[in-house]
Amino acid sequence: MILTFSDKRFPNLILQKVKIHTIREDKSSRWRIGNKIEFWMHNPRNVNLHPYQFATSHLREKKPILIHPELNKVTVDNVLINSVKGLNSLAVNDGFENWDHMKTFFTKPFSGYLLVWSQEWLRPF
Repeated sequence: MILTFSDKRFPNLILQKVKIHTIREDKSSRWRIGNKIEFWMHNPRNVNLHPYQFATSHLREKKPILIHPELNKVTVDNVLINSVKGLNSLAVNDGFENWDHMKTFFTKPFSGYLLVWSQEWLRPF
């Protein structure tokens, strides 16, 4: 499975094992535990942006997530996160500086999945 990113900070954060998951929709249920992940900077179909693959891994966990930025709360796999510490931890693990930074991306309620890759399988190119 190809997982694309457009934020130039993310490849280094993934390779440094700081960003350990991503949050995505999965309307077609294509993400399954154990799937190989190919990490790409930009979509490989858009050659104008000079896409490149920078790592591979495997999907370790797929958890439903509900984000309510206006209420400062997130639910992951039916577990409520509403403490500053918990929200900041989630944000940092997703590659943001903190919860306030993450809310600049998730500006309205969002329903999707938290996709976690297994770091021991991470292999830089």
